[in-house]
Amino acid sequence: MRRIISEQSAGGLKMQRAVYAWRAGDKLRDYDADLTLKLVSGHHPVRAQCVLDDGRQHSVGRLILTPPDTDLPGIATADEADMRSTIFHIDGDLLNRMLRNCGSPVTAADFRLDLDLHDSQIEAGLLRLVGELERRSFGSQLIVDALTRMLIVDLARHVTAQQECGADSPGGLRPAQLRHIYEFIDSFEVGLPSPVEVAAETGMSPTHLRRLFKRTTGQSLQDYIKGVRIGRAKILLSDAELPLKVVSYRLGFNHCSAFSFAFQQATGETPGQFRRRRATCLHDARRLDAESFRAVGAGRC
Repeated sequence: MRRIISEQSAGGLKMQRAVYAWRAGDKLRDYDADLTLKLVSGHHPVRAQCVLDDGRQHSVGRLILTPPDTDLPGIATADEADMRSTIFHIDGDLLNRMLRNCGSPVTAADFRLDLDLHDSQIEAGLLRLVGELERRSFGSQLIVDALTRMLIVDLARHVTAQQECGADSPGGLRPAQLRHIYEFIDSFEVGLPSPVEVAAETGMSPTHLRRLFKRTTGQSLQDYIKGVRIGRAKILLSDAELPLKVVSYRLGFNHCSAFSFAFQQATGETPGQFRRRRATCLHDARRLDAESFRAVGAGRC
C-alpha cells in the first residue's frame, strides 16, 4: 500500500516521500511507531476511510496527525494509483524533551488521532520544512531545528485547544459543528465566505460564533479563513501556466494588485517570488523522486 521513495533526516525529524496505491475495496493498514504528520500533495482527495474503534468509517483529510504506535485500519473507497504524501516523523525523545523545556502540560500520551487536522500554521511550517530539507543550502540545519521545535509547540497548542474543548464543551463548538464549518468553507470553489456568512450558515450570531471558534480552536475564525485562502493561493500559484488574474479571481479578489498585497503581507514574498522559489523546489524534488525511484526499482505498493 505504501512505498517510500525518498527519506531525509535532520536532528529528531525524519521526512519521507511516499506513494500510496490500492484498489477499491482493499483492506488497508498504516502503522508508524513515532508521532507522525502526513501531508497529502495538493488537493488530492484520499480515496479511503479509516475504521476506528467505534466501528464506523471516518473520512480522511489532507493533513493527518497520528500518535505514536498507532495502527490505522481502513477501507479503500475507490482505486488509487499514485497518491503522494510527505510523512514527518518526530523522535519521541525530542518530543518529550521539547514539551518539558517549554513548560507545556501536554505529554506525548495526550496526542490523539486527528484524521483531518485544520491548522494553517502547522501546514505552513511543514511546507517550509520540506523546502529546507530538500535544498540543504546555507543555514538549513539551523532552520530545520528551529522549525521542528516550533512544530512541536504548535502541536502542543493544538492538543491544549482540544482538551479545553472537551473539558468545557458548553463553552465551545461541538465536533459536529466544527466539522460543518470546515466543510462549508471548503465547499467554496471561487472565493471564501466571510465570518458573517459562516455565522449565517451555522445559525449563530457572528459575535457568538467568533467567540466559540476562538475558544475551541485557539485561532480566530478570520485568521483561519485567511490561512485557507493563502493555502489555496500557494497551490494555485504552483501551476506556472495559470495566469495571476485567474488565481486572483478564484481566491475572490477583484484585482491582481489586491491579491499580491495580501499574499505578500501573509508570506513575506510576492506571488512571483513564490512561483520562482517553488519552481526551484519542485525541480529539486522531482529530481530527488526520480533518483529514489531508480534506486528502489518499480517494486510493489
